[in-house]
Amino acid sequence: MDERRIGRRVQLGGLTMEVTVPAPARRRFRRPGGPTVHVMDVIDLSVSGALVEGPDTEGLGHGTVVPIRLEGREGLVRIRRVLRDEQAQRSRYGIEFIETDPELRLQIDTLIGRALHPDGEPRWHELHDG
Repeated sequence: MDERRIGRRVQLGGLTMEVTVPAPARRRFRRPGGPTVHVMDVIDLSVSGALVEGPDTEGLGHGTVVPIRLEGREGLVRIRRVLRDEQAQRSRYGIEFIETDPELRLQIDTLIGRALHPDGEPRWHELHDG
């Protein structure tokens, strides 16, 4: 992954994100299935996006917009990069937050603040942005 992300990346061990993969296009002689939810490990997080790792999934390609859920809060992300490990059948996905509800935005800011300032004020962004 290159360094195009806005904001500082923080690594957060043990954090997961639910990514909803759209149903595959209907194919001949197959019934259409519904969307599938995959639990992905969050490798790192910034104010503009994240790097997540999970199953190598056909429906998650560059430019795809999918709903996510992070600690009970929802938003939409765009897949910006896909690094496949075909042997392990897993991929790393660089995602960009494109639509977040206010609670998700606050949760992201709080997670980053706690990682950057574990002994200080977890809502560090309010001190610098406002």
